Amino acid sequence: MQASPPVDNQSPKTPFSRYIKLILPFALGYLVSYLFRIVNAVAAPAILKDIDLSASELGLISSAYFIAFAAFQIPLGALLDRYQPHVITSRLLLIAAVGAAVFSMSTGMTGLLIGRALIGLGVSACLMAAFKAFVIKLPTDQLPFANGMQLAAGGLGALLATTPSALALEALGWRGLFMGLAILTVVASVVIRYRVPSFDLTPPSGATAQPSFKAAMKGTSAVFKSPLFLSIVPFSVLSQASFASIQGLWAGPWLQQGVGLNSQHLSELLFYSSFGMMLGFLTLGKLSTWLQIRGISTITLSQIGAWIFIGIQATLFLVPSLNQSWLWLLFGFFGTSGTLVFAGLVTHYPKHNSGMVTTSYNLLIFVMSFALQWGMGAIINLWGKNSLDQYPLDAFQTAFLCVIGLQIVAALWAHGSVRFKRFTVKPS
Repeated sequence: MQASPPVDNQSPKTPFSRYIKLILPFALGYLVSYLFRIVNAVAAPAILKDIDLSASELGLISSAYFIAFAAFQIPLGALLDRYQPHVITSRLLLIAAVGAAVFSMSTGMTGLLIGRALIGLGVSACLMAAFKAFVIKLPTDQLPFANGMQLAAGGLGALLATTPSALALEALGWRGLFMGLAILTVVASVVIRYRVPSFDLTPPSGATAQPSFKAAMKGTSAVFKSPLFLSIVPFSVLSQASFASIQGLWAGPWLQQGVGLNSQHLSELLFYSSFGMMLGFLTLGKLSTWLQIRGISTITLSQIGAWIFIGIQATLFLVPSLNQSWLWLLFGFFGTSGTLVFAGLVTHYPKHNSGMVTTSYNLLIFVMSFALQWGMGAIINLWGKNSLDQYPLDAFQTAFLCVIGLQIVAALWAHGSVRFKRFTVKPS
């Protein structure tokens, strides 16, 4: 894979037009990525009706997205440092398109598993490649807006995975839905490849050479062993993984089989959850900046939000009659609290370690999302299906309460092991 010839970074006459030209194609890619992440919550009941799968098998199939995504993060970092970010993203999206097509044509677990894993691999660069491109191409003062636009595009993808996907599901069936997503993914690949300008990847004079793979792995290991990392990350990782596992899959079967809602009401509640998520992405960062001035750290705000998220989960799952739109809106809003840790963590580490810190954190989120989504299915499967070929309410409640219990244990661990105002990290 060879880098394309460099193109001028900025046009002094039309900087904003070039700015938008750069952002929108990457935003489309991240929209597709998040759509794939969430859509199984809507499609899962239809898939279960068409293909005889247990809850644990469904959980494994859906979570294959996360493990494939996570597995490619370390080599992805090396690729993004050496090649054009938009070229890498474009080529990987074609793999995701193939995965969606395989998924749509599968008649058994093996094909579904392979298809879902290819999707996860194919969309693994959609966020990090965009961030890399923005750093290279845009002035520093434009990065917050660009990053915000990219994250908001993910929220829009989550919205499209609810009511619009439910309507497509009704009209086309789940196979037609995923074939349509395959076509959309090809479109996103082409747009990113040919609408994003190429970058000059030549390192500046005197710049430090990129570390070897061995050195990068050693640095990542050091991050994992850091006392601060070990103290606060388990809670935030479990919070985000719980949110991803429930919103991305188990909310659908839970609301339809456990609570007894129809598909229209199900998609409506998931819509509110996704809308709340988008609001969280757009507002919690600004709130964090405002609170830092008043002495409240980003990590503290993240943990407060994660505690509120635990309360919302408990309310939803223990009192099924309270599955209302406003509560699912709050579920989505506070489910994003863990993302604040990305910004909070790096302030406690030397700048030259910031990349390894964020990559390590992101890797754990996706690995834990895989474990929880699969594990919840295994717990639900212990009950077996009833006479209506559905899993009972108790099965879902038990799985959800196990996940809540893990979050509470991690929260108590974080509270008892670190005091953020007095904690410092010495440069290695």
